[in-house]
Amino acid sequence: MHKVFLKFLNYKKLNTWFKGSRGQKILLIVFGVAVVIYMTPQNDVIEGQASAIGGIGLEINSQYVVLYGINSLSPLLKCKRGKEKIACVQLATNNLASQIKNRNVKCERKTSVKKSLVTGYCLADGLDLSKFLVRNGWATAAIATTDEYLDEEVIARRELKGIWATHKTADPRQ
Repeated sequence: MHKVFLKFLNYKKLNTWFKGSRGQKILLIVFGVAVVIYMTPQNDVIEGQASAIGGIGLEINSQYVVLYGINSLSPLLKCKRGKEKIACVQLATNNLASQIKNRNVKCERKTSVKKSLVTGYCLADGLDLSKFLVRNGWATAAIATTDEYLDEEVIARRELKGIWATHKTADPRQ
């Protein structure tokens, strides 16, 4: 088997085969196919049962996805629940968890910072999770990324939902 393969890879035959315009066309096609394969995203959709992590994060099939278009609350920001003060980001995580429980979550990859960190537009049985968190006051619109959720934040502030029930800003220093 080795001898047959080595015979096929005869340098002199390969050298003549790639000479001239025919050889250049073949190499160009091979290079083009390699570039297309390299540039094609591995998987544009991540789907399955999810776990809520850190306010605006999901873990789906061992892959971490950050919800697109929104900002997480600071872990230093405290929300009042009766006489108790709880980290608002924990309440956000709990609300996100309640929306994804027993639901199929489907995330469309928007950007990838690293192979293991993905920003995605995520739906739980049709419910836009970013919109849900912002509309209920558990995240803020990331206007540097998109203004898609800005109207939702305005409504949540007006109706004093989530953090807006006890805070005028999402900045823990104020």
